[in-house]
Amino acid sequence: GPRSMAMGGVGVASGRGVEAAFYNPALLSKPPKDDKYELVLPYIAVDVADDDNLINEFDDFEDKVDDFDAALDDFNDMLDSENPTAGAAAAAADNLGIQLGNINEELASFNNKALRVDPGIGAGFARSSSDFGFALYAYNETKVAGRFLYAATDEQAVSDYANTLQVLAADLDADGTINNPDDYSNIYDSVNNKLR
Repeated sequence: GPRSMAMGGVGVASGRGVEAAFYNPALLSKPPKDDKYELVLPYIAVDVADDDNLINEFDDFEDKVDDFDAALDDFNDMLDSENPTAGAAAAAADNLGIQLGNINEELASFNNKALRVDPGIGAGFARSSSDFGFALYAYNETKVAGRFLYAATDEQAVSDYANTLQVLAADLDADGTINNPDDYSNIYDSVNNKLR
């Protein structure tokens, strides 16, 4: 029952009424003070195990995604403007590269971390009495577990995209032309080859 779950699944001494049928049937001989009959329908429970603190890390990840969205909006606004300056283009590209790199680092920190959820549903009927106690109890639990995997090749590809944006930002000169177009195209080609 809920009380036993809150105590870490230990209900041998605390289970009463319907819960006694599951944890310790001998407790049916010790009825609760007010109730001799008890019906629980439905009984719903969810147990979540987050040993790797993944849920809190996802909260931090959402902040990184918001920062990336803002940087992407700034980059797109710069592209849509009628006369973008080289400085604005460089700043927007550099910031977008930084934010993409932050997301990549956060995803890499999730690698091989697990989360487990065990939902269950049940029903029960019990008659507790010091003379004669009985109970019927049915409970079904499902175990659902997942592990986050972020391949090293994916991490490298995203890192290359972030670096490409930062190289592009550094190569823009005052008139908006790219100083070293071969650097940019080589990085771009290497990223695309990794994604194939």
